[in-house]
Amino acid sequence: MQTGDPVILDDGTETMSVVTDEHLRLGEEVTARGTLVEGRLDADEIL
Repeated sequence: MQTGDPVILDDGTETMSVVTDEHLRLGEEVTARGTLVEGRLDADEIL
């Protein structure tokens, strides 16, 4: 995971931009749930 706006999630096989208001730390392992909009995940929930 890379912090910023948008957050970048990478599971080793896929990379995805995530729009969220959550404050995350570099390297933190998270699960993101939400709606995919124009290639970005609009996260409703970050676990």
